[in-house]
This record gives sequence, C-alpha cells and structure tokens, in this order.
Amino acid sequence: MQDYFEKEKENMLHLLEQIVNIDSGSYQKAGVDKVGDILINEFALLGFIADVHEVPDKGNNIVLKHEEATNPSILLIGHIDTVFPAGTVAKRPFKAEGDHAKGPGVFDMKASHVMTLYALKYLISQNNDAYKNVLIIINTLEADTYKNLKRCS
Repeated sequence: MQDYFEKEKENMLHLLEQIVNIDSGSYQKAGVDKVGDILINEFALLGFIADVHEVPDKGNNIVLKHEEATNPSILLIGHIDTVFPAGTVAKRPFKAEGDHAKGPGVFDMKASHVMTLYALKYLISQNNDAYKNVLIIINTLEADTYKNLKRCS
C-alpha cells in the first residue's frame, strides 16, 4: 500500500493544490461549489454518483455513492469550507515544503478529501469491493455538520 501512495504522491499533491487554491470560506458559495465540483468529477471517475443538495446562500451539500452500491455500511462525513476570508489564497497560496503542505484548508480538511479519494482508488486497484460500502457526505458548512450529527444522536 505504501508503494501505491508513494507512486500517487505527485497526483495527490496536485489535486490538493488545486482545491486549496480556491477561496472557499463558509459563505463564499461560488468557491465552495467549485471545490465540490472538482471533487464530484474526481469521484465520478471511480464510478461514484453525486446527489447534489442545492443551498442558495452557502455551498451545495453532496452525497456520493458508488453506482454499484446497494446498502453502504461505511459513512464518511467531511466539510469543504474553510474559515478564511476571501483573498486569503492570494496571500497564502498552497505550498509544499519537504514533508509539509501549507495553505488555507490543507489540514482542515481538504487533504482528508484527497486521502479519501485515493484510498478508494487503492481499493479499486486491488480489486477490493469495499469501496462499494462507502457513502460520503460532503457538507459545505462545518457548523452544520455538527448540528446535523447532534440531531441524529
């Protein structure tokens, strides 16, 4: 597995750079939706279908499920908005230095979406059907993620 991720490291960093270099603060709908569209397209290449829930004043929420999934038993939830104001990317764009990547949203939580995508790619490369058991919810406002989870508990 380590060999796979080493081989894909440059592709992963390229995707991370692409989505980090989009201003996508919580109420910057255009930027948040652009990040969401990029992820939808990447997951579609793996056979994941997006169910987009339109939100007029914030980024759209996205549910991703593999086209062959029937009853996914693994739920992954993450957000794609950041806490940074418009213009932050121009001041602090993505930068990889040694073993560290920097930029608005790298840690919280855009790298997590890249890792999820590539973990699923790895499963597919190994002919492991576990990827069909994954349902992904991409929430575009972090605060709503916790509010929705609280309602479910």
